[in-house]
Amino acid sequence: MNGYKVIADRFSVTNPMGLDLRCAHMLVQTALQFDAEFEVKYRRAAVDGKSLLNVLSLGVDCGSVVDVNIYGREAPQAHEAIQFLFNHAFASDVLPETSGIAVA
Repeated sequence: MNGYKVIADRFSVTNPMGLDLRCAHMLVQTALQFDAEFEVKYRRAAVDGKSLLNVLSLGVDCGSVVDVNIYGREAPQAHEAIQFLFNHAFASDVLPETSGIAVA
């Protein structure tokens, strides 16, 4: 871990769709902005938080708790950004409207 302190935190997933494609994409895109390593843990699996497929493979449902470990030069800034996502950006309870779409 190159002498950097690990920042460990636990987050509840409040998005009704769980850690779906939208949320996973936001998480990965945020993680990629920082010079830090991300590990996302759910149940007994731990994956690289900078990989969309790995994050999606966890299958995190609404109401679940995930553990996130961050370490590296920009870990404090990365932690702050990840906190914002889980506490605000993922919490959307508005689902896309699908009525009125014509199917040929």
